Amino acid sequence: MSTSHIDELLTEPSEQSEGRPRSAWRQRLVAAERGFTTCFRSSSTLFLYFFAVCTLVSVAVVVELRVVEWALLIFCVLTALAAEMTYDSVQKFVHLEKKRLGVQTIELLNVICAACMMVICGASSTVLFVLIARIIELDWF
Repeated sequence: MSTSHIDELLTEPSEQSEGRPRSAWRQRLVAAERGFTTCFRSSSTLFLYFFAVCTLVSVAVVVELRVVEWALLIFCVLTALAAEMTYDSVQKFVHLEKKRLGVQTIELLNVICAACMMVICGASSTVLFVLIARIIELDWF
């Protein structure tokens, strides 16, 4: 099984010297886990997301969402988290390489920020729409 250049970069030298090397899919899982822990440790925004998701799950349980609505809710939450993590990682890379990359890098960061905000706003409005529609169906008000 061949490995890509990214897989080779993700594999640490100490891991390569151990007996049998990890398979590519397992190495990607390890890299993803390291990315999650790094992002949660360094970004305070993700703690806000954690609080919001806990509140959202509580409200969703109270209004008794259906299976399709739960699937849409989970998709929206994961999409918003992925957008936030993407923006956070690009922002860190830009700040590391700011001197070398120049002024156009700030413009690129602004475009990425706008794209991430569009995804987050779209996901948030979809979740609100699902919850409000369900509350109206239950005829609580």
